[in-house]
Amino acid sequence: MTEHDTGSTTPSAPAPDSVQVIKTIADHLDQDPTEVDFTFSDYLDPDALDSLLESSTEELVVAFTIEDLLVTVANDGTIEVKCYEN
Repeated sequence: MTEHDTGSTTPSAPAPDSVQVIKTIADHLDQDPTEVDFTFSDYLDPDALDSLLESSTEELVVAFTIEDLLVTVANDGTIEVKCYEN
């Protein structure tokens, strides 16, 4: 008897916050995350964002702009993207 792949998978770890931010921005722009017109790391270090959010022991919200978007990320997993107005 041979073993067969049952198609089951082990749940993977949640994506880092920076990946979720990129997906949320892409959704807001109605684009695929691989086709957005900017490079996230040109605006913010994704590893630093992940480290900051993961290591915080108190409520933390980080806000930054990318192009004409205001992005806010909280360490509770909340991500908001809005058009930035001067």
